[in-house]
Amino acid sequence: MRTPTPWLALLLAASAHAKPADKPARVDVEQDPYGGFTITQKVKVPSDVRAAYEAGVRQLEEGHAQPAISLLSQVTTKAPALTAAHIDLGIASATSRTRRRASGARWS
Repeated sequence: MRTPTPWLALLLAASAHAKPADKPARVDVEQDPYGGFTITQKVKVPSDVRAAYEAGVRQLEEGHAQPAISLLSQVTTKAPALTAAHIDLGIASATSRTRRRASGARWS
């Protein structure tokens, strides 16, 4: 069962880093009956940002955390109000750390 609590912390941390001039877009959160949730946000972004976001999500879904981190970092820099990009970046980062630990890699 997934819990939204860690993602709430990520959302709050991400919003704390937004530029004061950025007006945060409305975020709707809908809980599903299985313990998960869906976040919906209407945000206008340039086509290159949308393409980078979609590519980053695709990389994440295919299990390629490092390319996903690179793409989603670009997205969060160019569109800091885009909540989904911050959440997906957090998931990619956590996935990458988990894989490093599983492979025995050392943290520096």
